[in-house]
Amino acid sequence: QEQEQEQRSEPLQLFCDLLCGKKTGTHAPESSPGPSQSDVWSANCVANSGQEYPDAKAQNFLKGCKWAPDGTCLLTASEDNLLRLHNLPESLYSSNASDEGQSSHSVSGCLDMPSVLQVKEAETIYDYSWYPHMNSSYPATCCFISSSRDHPIHMWDAFTGELRCTYRAYDHLDEIAASNSICFNADGSKIYSGFKGCIRIFDTDRPGRNFETIHTKKTKKSAGQGGIISCMALPRTGNQGSSIACGSYSKSVGLYDARSADLWALLDTGAGVVQVMFGADDNLLFAGLRQDERILTWDIRNVNEPLYYMTRSSHTNQRIEFDIDRQGKYLVSAGQDGVVLVYELQNKQPTGDSLKLEHDFSFLAHRDSCNGVSLHPYLPLLATASGQRKFFPRNPTDSDDEDMMGDSLNETNECSIWQPFRKTFP
Repeated sequence: QEQEQEQRSEPLQLFCDLLCGKKTGTHAPESSPGPSQSDVWSANCVANSGQEYPDAKAQNFLKGCKWAPDGTCLLTASEDNLLRLHNLPESLYSSNASDEGQSSHSVSGCLDMPSVLQVKEAETIYDYSWYPHMNSSYPATCCFISSSRDHPIHMWDAFTGELRCTYRAYDHLDEIAASNSICFNADGSKIYSGFKGCIRIFDTDRPGRNFETIHTKKTKKSAGQGGIISCMALPRTGNQGSSIACGSYSKSVGLYDARSADLWALLDTGAGVVQVMFGADDNLLFAGLRQDERILTWDIRNVNEPLYYMTRSSHTNQRIEFDIDRQGKYLVSAGQDGVVLVYELQNKQPTGDSLKLEHDFSFLAHRDSCNGVSLHPYLPLLATASGQRKFFPRNPTDSDDEDMMGDSLNETNECSIWQPFRKTFP
């Protein structure tokens, strides 16, 4: 099974290798003795869902995107409280790119990618997650969960959009408490949900109000991790003896023992944490911050100080996502300036006395904030999501207000799929 995953990951590795120049070079046709030509690889938009969000004033920005584990479809959330499911266009299943030829799509060609399923939540969507063993050949596994304000965790059928079941957490007043973050463990047997001051764990096969509670901080004066648990990450290898990483808006990342639930490390981040993720071998931990450009990296075997950090544009409270490929070789990050950054993680060290790691490739994905990125599980494709909350003047009377209104209307609320392609310059 591991060998099969490595073989399926080769095209995905090629995506990042090409963009970072690992497969670039110069070549000249033998029949023409002229000067050599230089091959420069870049990213080409091959599919787009912009028609789903036609009105710029509607403030219907996206909230990230996530590929299904089997790679057949893409899940997004937006400000209109809709979860949209987009099927991967059939022509992209056989898509590939190599240093021997150009992508099958032209630079200007972009396929329309309408949603095939829409699920409506009643309130603002906080988080959503795929069932880790989702496979379209087995409809019973095709489901995802979502959390929204003042509502329990919902599990939805990815084929019909019907509600399968709910997982309800209650507070000390016996009222439903909304989860701020949710995720499955590696085998999909448990659902972890983050709340203020605690983590609640549900058994996937037992919907209802039965759950275990891990208190991150019992009282205001007691030691522990305070604040709202905004994000969580569990081991990617499925090692049950590993740690659970929990990020908090109170500027910290807590590492909890997966068996005893004891807090054994509390990492100071200096800013609110919006995403945490383990590396391929579960030894490296990455944390993305809000109102802070850094993505901090620790080796959990020695958490005294970060190994290094990467930067991207992030100046607001908006969650700016990043993703790591299965082999742990590359990290791809979105940015508030619309630029996608690619970092190589292996065999690379920070330059000089600084702990900052320089990016290897970047490209402009959107004219607005790019808030979500997701690498396809096995194809050389990258999905991005864009949009952010805008504030329009009520009565634009002077020229400055009119200019600001014009700039705001240029926002792009869309989800796009990107593929590497080659440009040849003489």
